[in-house]
Amino acid sequence: MDEIWEFRTKYKNNQYRLLAFWDKRDKQDTLVVATHGIVKKPQKMPEKEIEKAERLRQQYFDET
Repeated sequence: MDEIWEFRTKYKNNQYRLLAFWDKRDKQDTLVVATHGIVKKPQKMPEKEIEKAERLRQQYFDET
């Protein structure tokens, strides 16, 4: 999960998690690209969600 970042916040006892990555190809600007988000209570991020974010990251760079 070196390339995938997790942004999280808590609201009314629910954890909202947004998976994202950085696009640093432009020397002037960095783009934060969110792949998807989930609502969860446990502390550990499910492996399938990390894999999904990594697939979407790869697809993004393959298509741009």
